[in-house]
Amino acid sequence: MKSRLNGGVDPHYQSRETHIETPRRSAQVVSKPLLNLRRESEFEGLSDLIHSFSNNKTLLYVPNQGNWGDALIHKGTLQFLDYFGFDYKVATRAEVIEFANQSRRFGLVASDVVLASGGGGSWRNANSANYRFFQSAIGAFEKGMVFPHTYEYTEVSESNSEILYVSRDTSLSKKSIPQSSTCHDMAFFLQLPSLIRTDDSGLSGYFMRADPERHPQARSIGTGFDLSSMGNHLSQVTPFFQIIQQFSEISTDRMHVAIAGAMLGASVKLYPGNYGKAISVYRHSLLRNYPNVQIREWS
Repeated sequence: MKSRLNGGVDPHYQSRETHIETPRRSAQVVSKPLLNLRRESEFEGLSDLIHSFSNNKTLLYVPNQGNWGDALIHKGTLQFLDYFGFDYKVATRAEVIEFANQSRRFGLVASDVVLASGGGGSWRNANSANYRFFQSAIGAFEKGMVFPHTYEYTEVSESNSEILYVSRDTSLSKKSIPQSSTCHDMAFFLQLPSLIRTDDSGLSGYFMRADPERHPQARSIGTGFDLSSMGNHLSQVTPFFQIIQQFSEISTDRMHVAIAGAMLGASVKLYPGNYGKAISVYRHSLLRNYPNVQIREWS
């Protein structure tokens, strides 16, 4: 018998296959499939605020490094900058740190560009990656800003630069940086050109985190995987949504899985991690805009 891999046909295999009944689900390509918040006044207000703060100078945008959820923030930020007509350049942390070190060496401060650090949740203490980056780099710039972030630590100690802080909640972050402005997480600005959508599957998807930010009382729910850990901040975002759209109901303790599910119209159960960023963003953005999302507590 020839191997099927080499083009031969096993008639017995084919006969067995024809007796397997699988449900048929129709699929279609949907344009602009995400129920985002880009028309919310907060984003227009953020645009006005940044244009005024930067005096329309070039933004040197540095994405926050992280997992696949951070890619939603990054892509949403790029779309925001394009939509509102900003002049910007994208740089890596390493490139900016090298520039900052050279500037310090010669006593120079950049006044023609504004450092713009990407949003996220890496501002929990002095060792948090985005805090350390911004602390190390801002001295080389006359002005700098941080896109919507969760702050659990104080502002940087650099006092010679003018800094605009933007938080993505009105509760947790205000305790650490009360003067921060507020706007939705940048993932809520995101839109896709199109997505292959299938009929309501009735399936449940379980996407629970498997990292140190897991809640101490967290336990396994259903059978699933940690989707966010399977990519990074530069990964393509369409596959992330393509996976999630297969499910009518989502259970997760990953905030950006919940945001993606919310924008796709799924029923979402969001469980807390080991600190309050998910709950604070839920209260600020998800609660009033996405009734399909519910908070669940570990018990």
